Amino acid sequence: MNSAEKNINMVKANRNWDVQPLVSYTTTPQYNSSGFTYTPQNGISAGLLIPIPVNNYLQNADIVQASNQRVGLELQIKDLKAQIEVQVMQALLQYESAKSILAQANEAFSIASKVSDQSSSKGVMAIRDKEGSLIDAQTNHVKALINVWHQTGNYSAPKI
Repeated sequence: MNSAEKNINMVKANRNWDVQPLVSYTTTPQYNSSGFTYTPQNGISAGLLIPIPVNNYLQNADIVQASNQRVGLELQIKDLKAQIEVQVMQALLQYESAKSILAQANEAFSIASKVSDQSSSKGVMAIRDKEGSLIDAQTNHVKALINVWHQTGNYSAPKI
């Protein structure tokens, strides 16, 4: 945004008049024409060159272009802010889902460990199945938490 503002100011400053001094020296050699002999001549002239930028003051295309660039950057910043907000909200939704799945897996594991008969292979397999689901839910919960942290600008690792 700062560079866009400076660009507008530079475009406006470049519209000033440009005054230049002018000095010229001309010489004409001796020549004959139609029976007359013309002697060599020398001439010196001086002046100021002042271009009047009527066209630039009537047509503001350069200023409009710089202003449009600034507006485009403002819209781009607004879009990026909206995109970041959506990404943070999505990460929070994923985290809430992972949190509820973790709570369900934790509850299912505690129920299975209380109810299952650990002396039978079927009971041990049921506990191992719930334990695997709990580990998966914990992993997904930590991943979702890290994603929320990254989306909000915190790039440190969570303490487990």
